[in-house]
Amino acid sequence: MDEVLFNLYYCYNKNGELTKAAAIKQLMSEKHKGSNFTTIVTTGKNPNSKSANPEATKAYEKIYDLFIEGSFEQAIAEKKSADSVYGKNFWTPQLLYIEAVYFIKQRNDSAAKNELNNIINQFPNTPMATRATTLLDVLSRREQIETELRKLVVTRNMGDTSTGKQPTYYVTNNNPVRKDSTKTITQPIGNNNPPKDSTGTKPVVKIISPYTFSATVPHYVVLVLNKVDPVFVNEAKNAFDRYNRETYYNKQMIADLADLDAENRLLIISPFKDAADAINYIDQTRPKTASEIIPWLKGGKYNFIILSDSNYDLLKVNKDLENYKAFLNQHFPGKF
Repeated sequence: MDEVLFNLYYCYNKNGELTKAAAIKQLMSEKHKGSNFTTIVTTGKNPNSKSANPEATKAYEKIYDLFIEGSFEQAIAEKKSADSVYGKNFWTPQLLYIEAVYFIKQRNDSAAKNELNNIINQFPNTPMATRATTLLDVLSRREQIETELRKLVVTRNMGDTSTGKQPTYYVTNNNPVRKDSTKTITQPIGNNNPPKDSTGTKPVVKIISPYTFSATVPHYVVLVLNKVDPVFVNEAKNAFDRYNRETYYNKQMIADLADLDAENRLLIISPFKDAADAINYIDQTRPKTASEIIPWLKGGKYNFIILSDSNYDLLKVNKDLENYKAFLNQHFPGKF
């Protein structure tokens, strides 16, 4: 059972479900104190390992976080120092990938190609190798893509100001880039009946909240990215754009970016006709997020929520993300 719990703890952490992971950690500490698996969970070290180097692991995890959070110069310096001590054996494909993305941002394409080829050669038949192959292909056509984008002419249709319709944007080949229809959303109605837990017997204590819930109004699915540099936020957006095109090819889905505060950025995906539609998307997508969509971004740096228009307006003002997640968990216990 300790091994089962350990694997469950690993999966929750990998998917960014930190609350559930913490509950498993607590259970292991109480029920399996002497287990080697519990020691790994509580200390981060395997006492039976004869090959792992916890100091190297710690050093490269710090370097990874520095890259993801945008401290590029410090990350490069510390990586150079760590490589001189530990060699390349402790490099992870995730670290190589985000370093390649950084080099692309710096227009150091040769260094980026070298890192991407290292992933393909050292970690074949993995999701990271697939991502590296795709990025390498795009990078090889960089000049062509940028030339086409420079030649692209965007004209703006100012819309019907009398009706308040949003502007529509078109490109010269007449394919719409973004089209916003007039939104007609009923004001959400508060839920006066406190929800029950998953057993259907124990009522959840109702939290006083400024947010309102109506399951029938349109909702957004939002990926909250915590302490992630804009260059990697954009890469996450590209990854979800690809995933949505391939998986929901018969539905035109839109992904937009917005800043919530200094630490949190929002990847907003639409349209979803109601809360159930949005939750269904998350249920289908969350298991693939860490393994297929953004395998280079570790769990704990992102999580899913859903938002109606009115609650989004409030969240932008209040910026109380934890309180909003508590509100969501009132209506969808264990989901967020």
